[in-house]
Amino acid sequence: MESSKMDDKQLNVGLVCSGGIYDEVVKEVLNHQGIFSKEIDGSTSKRLKFPCVILVHPTDKAHRLANEHCESDDNVIVVGEEIPLDVILKALGGTLDDSSVDPLDPRVNKLEVELFTKIKEKFFSLNLPIVRKWFWPGFSKACCVLTHDIDWLYYSPWHLAVIKNKSIPQLMKLAYQSFIHRKNYGNNIKEIILKERKRNVSSSFFFLTKYEGYHEEFIQSLKMLQEEKFEIGLHGSLSSHKNADLLKKERRKLEEYADVNVKGVRQHELSFLTPLTWKYQEEAGFAYDLTFSHNDKFGFRSHVCFPYHPIDIIENKKLSLFEIATAFMDWTAFHRKMNYDESLEIITKLEGVVEEFNGCLVMNFHNTYQNRETFPAMEKLYSDILDDVKRRNYWVTMADECCSWWQMREGARAEIVTKNGLIKGKTSMYPLPVVIEKTEGDKMYAEIREAKFKVNLTKKY
Repeated sequence: MESSKMDDKQLNVGLVCSGGIYDEVVKEVLNHQGIFSKEIDGSTSKRLKFPCVILVHPTDKAHRLANEHCESDDNVIVVGEEIPLDVILKALGGTLDDSSVDPLDPRVNKLEVELFTKIKEKFFSLNLPIVRKWFWPGFSKACCVLTHDIDWLYYSPWHLAVIKNKSIPQLMKLAYQSFIHRKNYGNNIKEIILKERKRNVSSSFFFLTKYEGYHEEFIQSLKMLQEEKFEIGLHGSLSSHKNADLLKKERRKLEEYADVNVKGVRQHELSFLTPLTWKYQEEAGFAYDLTFSHNDKFGFRSHVCFPYHPIDIIENKKLSLFEIATAFMDWTAFHRKMNYDESLEIITKLEGVVEEFNGCLVMNFHNTYQNRETFPAMEKLYSDILDDVKRRNYWVTMADECCSWWQMREGARAEIVTKNGLIKGKTSMYPLPVVIEKTEGDKMYAEIREAKFKVNLTKKY
């Protein structure tokens, strides 16, 4: 296929960059929305025309370049005039933390949809379809990442959080099991594995590097998770979020114990120093982080419900690791004295958000609370949520798999043109789920299974 042929209509979006940090902001937005784009510079063939060209910084030279490569002068979009790039930059840099309530309404996602809608209108004005990458494998409507922080491998059944509201018979049973049978109510990793295996899902477990008095249980847990093919990640200590050398040491130590490549991290108590913690995590070799969230709030602190590349606001550069921010944590529900129904209501709201934007919902349930005798409401909540996300057709996965998918999706490139009512093209990745949209609101779906594909736009699906 030769995309430069005059009777072929290019279906990629043109992009004229500025050479600054806002280029990275725009590329992040386009990637989130799955838009296939091509950078335009002075060496681009003058014969190459795009249905829509995005301009990052509107200099006279950039305008001339954009107009030269756009099918219509009216279809050049100065992106900063459509959406506030400074707001998105602050969000990706971790400084748009302006919410005194639960950030359940991701501002950046809304802005991204506004830009995509504008781009789509430009395509439709030329009676052309727009093709973009779908968000998740198998056309899943959203992604759910299941995680567990392992703060302790023991939990006292006589903690106030456990014994309050317990009846006399229940307290007698706790006493019998703990004093006579020495039952450990805190190490519930095996029970979590069984619960998830029953539903054919897997999760990520984040460990500290030391558990005083429970080292043997620690090593056994790592071995069990390895055998069951669950992910093992680092739960960084209270100091490592501000100490690059300590973070590297902790990652190496956990890798020695577990005999795995540790790809992800969540800092203990969600301790974070913007943007240095991201920088230290990247230097330590992590592929992703799950920390940038609130201890006392639910929702999306960065106003983004997708994995994203954080921006180092000190050095003004995009980092390579992904932030996959946690939206729900069980400890927050305990801290706010929420019952089962109130916790479920919050999760239902979060599900509504990620379904609206086809985003990613990361949930954190500690192992210590997954015991029916000590924390029955939280144990039931997690079981019910597992069933719910499966029923909702989410891609339910581990954090490292989510990160790998998003990385592959980001790198997927395509040469796409339309000719005589057919879309023709080739892609660097397959199978790659794509969605094709054309005028009058019709939507058509195709999954690319080979490097070359054709889709008949006149065919009714």
